[in-house]
Amino acid sequence: PPLGQRLMKDAAGSWSVPGQSCPKVPCFHCQSTLLLPFPPGAATSDIVQQYIFSIRAMRHVDPTDTALAPARAATQDYLRTRRDAIRCIVGLLTADEEGEDNVVLEELEGEGEAGGAGVPLIPCFDGPDADLQALAEAERWRPEPVDAVERVTGSDAVSQLVGIWGSKDLLVTEYRSLLADRLLAKQGYDCDRELRTLELLKLRFGDAVLHTAEIMLKDLADSKRINANIRSAARGAARGEQAATVTATMLSALYWPQGSVPAPDEADLRLPPDVGSWLEEYGQAYHALKAPRKLQWCPSQGVVQLEVTVGNQALELTVTPAQAITLLSFRERSEWGEAELAEQTGQTPAMARRNASFWVQQGVLHEAAQPGGARVYARNRVLQASTGGWSGPPAEDEGAEGGGPALDAGLQAMAAYEPFILGMLANFDSLPQDRIHNMLKMFVSDPPYDKTLDQLSAFLAHLVAQERLTCEGGTMYKQKL
Repeated sequence: PPLGQRLMKDAAGSWSVPGQSCPKVPCFHCQSTLLLPFPPGAATSDIVQQYIFSIRAMRHVDPTDTALAPARAATQDYLRTRRDAIRCIVGLLTADEEGEDNVVLEELEGEGEAGGAGVPLIPCFDGPDADLQALAEAERWRPEPVDAVERVTGSDAVSQLVGIWGSKDLLVTEYRSLLADRLLAKQGYDCDRELRTLELLKLRFGDAVLHTAEIMLKDLADSKRINANIRSAARGAARGEQAATVTATMLSALYWPQGSVPAPDEADLRLPPDVGSWLEEYGQAYHALKAPRKLQWCPSQGVVQLEVTVGNQALELTVTPAQAITLLSFRERSEWGEAELAEQTGQTPAMARRNASFWVQQGVLHEAAQPGGARVYARNRVLQASTGGWSGPPAEDEGAEGGGPALDAGLQAMAAYEPFILGMLANFDSLPQDRIHNMLKMFVSDPPYDKTLDQLSAFLAHLVAQERLTCEGGTMYKQKL
């Protein structure tokens, strides 16, 4: 703000008085360690951005970095203890341009325009205003204080953040992991934002350490071109319409972070015969274009766009492959037991129950309890109203069982964790359900988080139904703006 800039300018003027720098360094150090206006449980992103604001302010007060060196130690030591500090910093570096101000991204982009790597450009005095430029440079020059033990060469914010861990390797590794998550969650091939960020990071860290990230982005560009070629070749063919329904992302598995994509033999989902034939046809078209290469499918990854018709009503949904396979099983039979459904689709009973519950929440299926506690899922003849996030019997069967009070009890039991969930999603662009579950177990102690993944899944669906959250691709939750 203008007022803050004037105050910093006045402070810089008093700092430049001969003989005054030494006593002010410990004074500033004491003040900086006390001025932490964060309540317990403050978000790491808020602390990081406040730290960068402090660095910006000190650039005006002391360009030599003499005061900044002792003052930054307390904040760096504290950030080093935060488990999510690296991921938070990388998340801020790679955030989308939309939304709130992102000072980390501003610093990175500003350094990219200035030549990168936090190194100031050498002034050029060859132009028509050479004399004025030389005079301005002379006025900006400051002698190095006699009490400076060492000269800090990188006072920019990104250098300070990297210096917290003493090496860029941790930050680059986390960047690759986060980039993989973002690219795999995309439903298209638009990577302009990611390419821009990669170029800025290459200016900062060099090309060698980011070579694998460059290949990851190249995979998406190649996939876009290959998909266009396959669709073009399929036009006019007898089965071209079916082949065009498949869109694939080809990954160079050796260059992606380990564990980001499961191996093909680890994907146990059993595809319906017609879906398997579509993938086989697509693989043959790919082999014709890129011989001798062949595709190895990962059926558990990606998204499926479905148009579901129940009675006279239709739903258009984007879901996970496991959710789609679960529903497609009901084309053969109108009713499945939980164990039978798990065996038919190649899922564990818990996964089958969770995916079937998703369709119960959408009103496409209903759940009935059998003697002995076994669960049976069946198709609805008409689309049922949303249950608010908890699966249960259809509306006409609820009266005798008292489903309403049980539903209210489940809502009340999970309502205590709603502020924590909303706080997480306010600091991250989006989070998958498993990550939210793990973070609640790690950080929530009052009241202790002891709920199951199924209970959390139902509560998240309730928040989506209440328009507090949005769900993208059936897996990624984000706060509704």
